Amino acid sequence: MNYMLLSGLQFSIDSFYCKNIFENKTEVVGPFLEDGNHWTFFHCSIVDRTITYLNSLGETDEQYNKIAENWSTFAASKGYQGPWKRVLRKHSLQHDSISCGVFTAVFAEAILGGLGGYLMCSPIQEERERLGTLLFSSLGGFLVESVLKVSDSHQAKRYLVTSDELQRRCSPPESYSANTVVAYLRKAKGQKKKITETLAELEVNPSKRTKLTSQCSKLCEDECKDLAGDVMFLATKFIPQKRVGEALLEEGNVHAAIVKTEDCRKTLKDVKAALEKNWDTFDLATHGLGPAVINGTFSLIDACLKEKMRALKKKDSTDE
Repeated sequence: MNYMLLSGLQFSIDSFYCKNIFENKTEVVGPFLEDGNHWTFFHCSIVDRTITYLNSLGETDEQYNKIAENWSTFAASKGYQGPWKRVLRKHSLQHDSISCGVFTAVFAEAILGGLGGYLMCSPIQEERERLGTLLFSSLGGFLVESVLKVSDSHQAKRYLVTSDELQRRCSPPESYSANTVVAYLRKAKGQKKKITETLAELEVNPSKRTKLTSQCSKLCEDECKDLAGDVMFLATKFIPQKRVGEALLEEGNVHAAIVKTEDCRKTLKDVKAALEKNWDTFDLATHGLGPAVINGTFSLIDACLKEKMRALKKKDSTDE
């Protein structure tokens, strides 16, 4: 959007803009960043040849004329001649230095929704919460901050908790209640009503009473996945697999030891497969953490046994 409104003809010859981006389109709409630090709103009806420019700090004729001139030049290069008529809309004004994005989103929602008359922006904090709820609903879930903080991190990591994940939490074995869901989403108790309404829209049905909680209950699934990944990364990095494998060597017939080790690896593989077929409830109760750590542990043990096999084969070749 900025390229079109600030550059006019200059950008009409860019490789992308050489395409007819208006084909089968009736309007162009988007946020416009002014001076690198202030969001405003631009809307153009290609059918009616009208331009709507809204600035939460108030519009100036000078800025509008500049935008209209560049837009006219750009549109003409695509075969869409003017004249373009300005549409004036009265609206509430911004009274702080950080809410331009909120106003721009409100303007866009009103214009695209066909709302006429005065454009009113609700109290900023209320509007932020409303837009945030709409955003999270469109994502099919909620963004939550990580419970596990990294000490040298300047900003907490965020995870998307989807509606499917919430439904798993509200089903056995945990069967979260609405209060537990609110805590799981790191929200204040005062937001319970709003969250309950959002859950209903997502078709997530909390239980009347939570049936199971543990330390895992605090962690969302992606956070558990990252935790398990870190544990296994550290295990692989700091457990000397070769040394462990060599420590497993025993005296006696090397060929018999190789067969014994191969049988051990096969047995462990069978045990792992049997566990995987029977840990669905365990998986749900630990939010994926338990199976991930167990799988990683089996992989680590197998890696140590591989090192034992290498040491045995090396010993066998040396003895010969």
